[in-house]
Amino acid sequence: MLAKFRKLTQELGWLNGLLYLLHTSLNKLTGGRVRIIKYYLYYQPIPETPLLPPNRGKQIEIKTITANDTDFFDDFPRPLTVIKRRFTEQGQCFAAYLKGNFVGYIWISQVDYPEDEVRCLFAPRPAEQTAWDYDVYITPTARLGFTFPKLWQTVNEYLAQQGVKWTLCRISAFNTGSLASHQRLGATRMGAATFICVGSWQLMLASHAPYIHLSITQKHTPQLLLPIKSTASTVEPVQPS
Repeated sequence: MLAKFRKLTQELGWLNGLLYLLHTSLNKLTGGRVRIIKYYLYYQPIPETPLLPPNRGKQIEIKTITANDTDFFDDFPRPLTVIKRRFTEQGQCFAAYLKGNFVGYIWISQVDYPEDEVRCLFAPRPAEQTAWDYDVYITPTARLGFTFPKLWQTVNEYLAQQGVKWTLCRISAFNTGSLASHQRLGATRMGAATFICVGSWQLMLASHAPYIHLSITQKHTPQLLLPIKSTASTVEPVQPS
């Protein structure tokens, strides 16, 4: 146990390592009734220049998937109920295909996003200039190629046409790989939110309003306000800790 904790603290920092160890231990002991979820909140500007030169990623086709494109859903690494709910919540899906084979996707929302892992409504502001990105997935065989930047380049171009200037997201504080990937894209940490869930009870501790929130049922979901204008000029990039 001590050796495992040392390894975790080296990868995540002592606080996140401790939280992760507590989460995995309590989650196992209680059959999933106790969870500790910590997110870092990031924003990144829509770049003015392409992420790829014109001769790169030409074989990768990006498709805009709608709720009616049910033939594509079998390729997605999420249950059908989740996919349908995302479209109901006005989610937008951009999927990548290489020689007709699914190799990844990105989901975005241009309205307040209801998190599906905990009870929280993420609310980027100003709404007309911000979008929420989530569930960025690349198949293992395509992770060393151009799929990731080609997807992001297509999404960025689409959002820029809509007048969007920033994308925001939440990333697990325990996922160092995803944290590093977003920072390579120019993402900047703007805060954090920790959720302690015991059965139907949930305590949220966040860096943004309402800062502290206790909820018992789905009817008591906190709206986490994320004003990009007040942070974009003051927050400096940081390394995962």
